[in-house]
Amino acid sequence: YVNSNGRGLGIAARYYFDKTPDELTLVECAFIAGSVKAPSRYNPFIKRTEAERKAAEAHAFERKNYVIENMFELGMITPEEREAALRAPVPFRKGRFQFDRNVALDYVERLLQTERFSRLLAEHGISNLATSGIRIYTTLDKEIEEAGLYGLRRNLSRIDTILRGYTPPEKPTEMPNVTLLRPREFHLGTIWEIAREKEIEKSRIVVDFGHVQGVVPYEEIEETAHRIAQNERGERTKVRKEDVTAFLDRLKVGDPIYTSVRSNTTSEGIATLAIEQRPEVEGALIVLDKGEIRAMVGGFENTNFNRALYGKRQVGSVFKPIVYLAALQLGWSPLDPLVNSRQFFAFQGEFYYPKPDHTPRSATVSMTWAGTKSENLATIHLLFHLLDKLNFVQFVEVARKVDMAPREGEKYRDFAKRMRRMGIRAVPEQFKRGLFEEVKQELIPELIFDGEEKTIEVLDTLQYGAGYAEEEIRIKDLLGIPILDEFGNPIEREPPEEKGKETPSEAEEAKEEGEEELTEEEREEYLEKLEILKRNYLRLKEMNDKFRERRQRLREIAREEEWRRMDREQLAQIVPIGFYTPISSTPTHFPAEVIFTTDHERKGKDLMPIPPERLLSMVHDADLGLRALDPL
Repeated sequence: YVNSNGRGLGIAARYYFDKTPDELTLVECAFIAGSVKAPSRYNPFIKRTEAERKAAEAHAFERKNYVIENMFELGMITPEEREAALRAPVPFRKGRFQFDRNVALDYVERLLQTERFSRLLAEHGISNLATSGIRIYTTLDKEIEEAGLYGLRRNLSRIDTILRGYTPPEKPTEMPNVTLLRPREFHLGTIWEIAREKEIEKSRIVVDFGHVQGVVPYEEIEETAHRIAQNERGERTKVRKEDVTAFLDRLKVGDPIYTSVRSNTTSEGIATLAIEQRPEVEGALIVLDKGEIRAMVGGFENTNFNRALYGKRQVGSVFKPIVYLAALQLGWSPLDPLVNSRQFFAFQGEFYYPKPDHTPRSATVSMTWAGTKSENLATIHLLFHLLDKLNFVQFVEVARKVDMAPREGEKYRDFAKRMRRMGIRAVPEQFKRGLFEEVKQELIPELIFDGEEKTIEVLDTLQYGAGYAEEEIRIKDLLGIPILDEFGNPIEREPPEEKGKETPSEAEEAKEEGEEELTEEEREEYLEKLEILKRNYLRLKEMNDKFRERRQRLREIAREEEWRRMDREQLAQIVPIGFYTPISSTPTHFPAEVIFTTDHERKGKDLMPIPPERLLSMVHDADLGLRALDPL
């Protein structure tokens, strides 16, 4: 058995010495015979470090001599042959097979050893598969298999560099000699030349592999520099010329470098290379075509452990078809519209802000489109509203099927306790949220008849918002944004107490633990979360209530002309600075598009504050302006 490559003398001869059995020397035959007991102990090719490889070679030398001594004692070799063989090292030279051993072939071999196939082979008089001469046909496609392995290895290398930065490989005692560079292969080489030009876009790296050379063009150097920059500054950062210069400064002629072969030759007749690194992160791949396996890749090395079958990972987008199938069974249609824009979802006190993995082409899509294009946001929206199409009787039936309805003879207290263990609690806020969702659904037919499609789109993304205020404070604390009252004054908050001790905010904890400040990318994401968080009913209701109170007070002081006796400071205490108007509005008329917002939210927008006396004058001049604010 030779390191997953199969069994037999022919495979051992090719693997260890790149020879056929009839070409083997006495020393090589003695090693192969001796290695049968523990092949992995004597195999230097599978060791990860130079120290492990040297130890394997030493064990192989001892094992070879053990066999030579026994052969001499049995009279199988002469004294002269014995002396020469004892002194000679084992001349390892790893051979290349027509098909590299991989997890897909291991899986096929494992299937052939099952009882089903053993019985089938026995029926045809085959007891030894290896010597039977039969051919095994599978659904695997060699081209797809090789492309899948190459794609996975390149992406694992890319992701690892983004996560850990660039880590150059260790230099082995003896560099491998490569005679031919084939596309999609990965090889360890030595930097032969770093050609840096005044026009940096013309720079390149020449890599030597012993018998052949290859070149890393500028675009691949820039790609590696970009990955390093993403590790240092965040995933959305763009590469700069100084990033490329800094990466080239790290490299030296004679350093080992790990590469993949992009194409056979350049215009100068040498192979084009990309810079890679052996990753710590792992992955796997299965390609299916009408239920048949076309390719299976079990990891970066694609040998031994098969992650495609046995690695336990989150299922990712593979879970989406399960959601769509459930939706079809629960009354949804393939053409039903789904919201495909960013929203927040509150669940058990936590706020979840799903992100797309590509830019959505539309804010609303059908279930068919969501499935075809693997839309994250639309699928999560569907999952959140999965039971919306059911009536009460159907809902209870589904609850019974998943054992979430009262069991026969179960007391209410026991049922409630069982539900609490599942994370379901009957709290007032949940009832209110349920009623809010029900009212939303009841409004939609009326809005459709009124032609209010845009309003329906807004309503679809409007969440109830329980706990939004605490979540808003949490995010603003992380961003260092002060919490202001309606007059724009900072609110002094007493820190929450726990057993007489102050509980620090997340930002303070991060500072104490010495964590780095938020990156530009992280700040952008948190600011976007704040915008998403605003789209909730409780916040709008609170704003509406405040506005109505303020409007009533404005009417009173306008009717009494009390405002004419007040100075600006007194007016500002009655009319907060939260009234703004677009700068482009005509100042001589009360603008219908008056905006009520906070000072912080106004920043970066084309708005100007309405002076309190001007606003009161507008109120005094015409109540029409106040009615224009009603849609808010």
